[in-house]
Amino acid sequence: GLLEFRGSSIVIGQDLQLLTTNNSGTFADTEVSVLGEVLGSITTGDIVRSAIEVANTITALTIRGDMLATELVAGQLLNMTVSESIRVSSITISGPIQSIRVQDEIDRSAISVTGPDGRIDLLEAVNDLDAQISSSGRIGTLRSTMGSIDGSIATTNPNADIVLIDAAVDVLATTDIGGNLSQILAGRYIGNADNPGGILVRGNLTDLDVE
Repeated sequence: GLLEFRGSSIVIGQDLQLLTTNNSGTFADTEVSVLGEVLGSITTGDIVRSAIEVANTITALTIRGDMLATELVAGQLLNMTVSESIRVSSITISGPIQSIRVQDEIDRSAISVTGPDGRIDLLEAVNDLDAQISSSGRIGTLRSTMGSIDGSIATTNPNADIVLIDAAVDVLATTDIGGNLSQILAGRYIGNADNPGGILVRGNLTDLDVE
């Protein structure tokens, strides 16, 4: 698995205020377990082959490099920023995700919201967004500002709508949307001729726009 080379662990019985490495510091082969919440922030350079598990809320997670082969599990994620890319990693949140912003790309990763109060407000990458995205609740915006959206997108409850899927280039992802889809925007193509899939919306689709 992703974490077979993990070398050390940090266990916190209540809350964590700050966990910080220096600007170039790499957080590698480490498991962090917080039984309370992250009140301040976790800030690091690259995070590699590691696991972060927080029972309650992560207020802020700032990665100044890449997130690679890493698992993130929490009850709620308020703000996550990644200066480079998320690659071959998983993010599993039982409650809301308010914001994940990635300055390069998301590649071969999984982002899941599983609980009854779960939702994704914003998931944004500057370049390609290639992930298996699943939410038990509403999704606000999925956006690639300069690239394409690939992988799969699903909402698992009948009333779980998606407001916007927005790709500067192509929307190649397959979808299975339990509720409505308000808008899907693509700068070039919707769908992949080399790997046919489908856009499935179990409710209403309001606006499909290919520029």
